[in-house]
Amino acid sequence: MRNVCLAGLVAMVLSACAFTPHDVAVNAQAPRTSSTVGQGVSLSLQVIDDRESTVVGQRGAGMQGADITANQVMSVLERELKAGFEAKGFRVGSADAEADIEVEARLRAFKFFIETGFFAGAENTSVVVAIEAEKLADDYDRTYRSSSEESTLVVPAGSSIDQKLNVSLSEVLRQIMSDARLMSFLSGRTVAPGEVAAVKPVATQSSTARKPDPTASGSAQQGQTEGVKVETVEAMKPCRPAHSQTLARTSFPGRREASGSVRSANRSIDTSTVRPWDKTPCY
Repeated sequence: MRNVCLAGLVAMVLSACAFTPHDVAVNAQAPRTSSTVGQGVSLSLQVIDDRESTVVGQRGAGMQGADITANQVMSVLERELKAGFEAKGFRVGSADAEADIEVEARLRAFKFFIETGFFAGAENTSVVVAIEAEKLADDYDRTYRSSSEESTLVVPAGSSIDQKLNVSLSEVLRQIMSDARLMSFLSGRTVAPGEVAAVKPVATQSSTARKPDPTASGSAQQGQTEGVKVETVEAMKPCRPAHSQTLARTSFPGRREASGSVRSANRSIDTSTVRPWDKTPCY
């Protein structure tokens, strides 16, 4: 009887969480792997909030309940990008500083939402950051994404929401600092992947995650843990609507694209096949 009462009390407390606003304690970190990749190169860094809304999500299922915010996310993102680039030898200044290369980081998504199911719900996170760099007549842009999904029977506590979002943001920061093509563009020399490799962030939440999709490719399954499945989407993947099976990309002179490489004025048409399990929304 005592156990039943205790379980009921816990359920009441967790249900009340759905109507309590929560601000995420952002403590994600970029890898600080020291190298001389950027030695002698100066960057001007500008970090822009490019989200549709500053509301991260709602604490209840089906986009119901109190708002979740993340008032620290922009300052932490700027701090960690600066620290990551400096660890590689770059000199990093503010957006209006004179520099060899201008780097712009856009936060496209920082989301948490709970899907409703017949027996259980699913806690989902989505973090998207786009990097654009310009020097002289060349430019480079690439989008980095990370998402997670975990089944749940109760409204998550604030600490659980923080942990999942921080893991996803840390993974995006790792992708950026491990991008050999980005580092090659910034440094002006060929950088091997091994020179900028970084260890993946590991989630330590309880083991209630859904099993990985056996049909998924290695890149989609990479980064999954026993507790929280962190899906690392290839950084170069273009925006792909979930309802479409193919997406034709055409480059036009002067038009920006998430190409992941230095672009010439004209490129050929590239048709990318959308995988059935790829439900990453467009940003």
